[in-house]
Amino acid sequence: MSERPPIPAELKREVRQRCGFGCVICGSPIYDYDHIEEFSLVKEHTFENLVLLCPLCHRKKTKGLITKQMVFNAINQVDTRGRTSPDEIPPQIYSLDIGSNFIKSFSGLAFSILNFGTLEILFKGKPMINAEILNENGDKAIEIKENNYTLCASTWDIEYVGTTLTFRSGPREIFASITFDVEQKFIKLRGNAELRNGIKIKIGDHGIWANQLLLARYNLIESCSEGLIITNKPIQLPAAICGAHVMDCNFKGLDGIAVVNSTNCECNTVGACRIGFLWTESSLEQIKNCPP
Repeated sequence: MSERPPIPAELKREVRQRCGFGCVICGSPIYDYDHIEEFSLVKEHTFENLVLLCPLCHRKKTKGLITKQMVFNAINQVDTRGRTSPDEIPPQIYSLDIGSNFIKSFSGLAFSILNFGTLEILFKGKPMINAEILNENGDKAIEIKENNYTLCASTWDIEYVGTTLTFRSGPREIFASITFDVEQKFIKLRGNAELRNGIKIKIGDHGIWANQLLLARYNLIESCSEGLIITNKPIQLPAAICGAHVMDCNFKGLDGIAVVNSTNCECNTVGACRIGFLWTESSLEQIKNCPP
């Protein structure tokens, strides 16, 4: 059995433009290139037979819940007037709410969590998402390259409802959600991760938590390009707030970190910096035995 040839880059570009850079059924910014008539039958990649579908709609089409005619109808309803590729649209400035901590100007690495994964969001005409999420064994479970996804483990799932993109690691097991407001240029990130040392990180509506210990909430950062970092590497950048319980303070910008290795950090304002929030693995060891 011969290996399926890759879809040419220029053909992918044309398909993305025709489909509005998202799933033609639900509009999800995460998609795959699907052959409307199965590739095993047509044995070639053609513009007329390719479409963008998100994981959920792709499965519904496979099961017959979405028919081929429904897909063709959806393609015909996409408004492509004046449409250009996101690559041709100047980057836009978005704000980010990460665990009730607000970054006024953000575009870049939303999070990088040790032994869990990374998620990057760049904003042009559409949000451009890159991500690599690991499962509990340290194997790659989800990979996203410029919104084109690959599910590497069958138990993982992606769903787009309204303006919220939800990632699941199993039934009812949400590990991350991203809400986009393209009119207000705003994004909200929520999620859950368990580190290999047993500490559970929660990015919730009322702060960033490690087990039951509050790390940070209600802080304002003027701008940064890296939101949340949890690492085992040594810290080599200066920090505005470091290793202390700090509340209601105002710090000027610095080419460094807004908050590092802090707990109960609330209601502070920090100027422009490179990284918003950083905790090292060793700093979190002190709460390893805190009840989850």
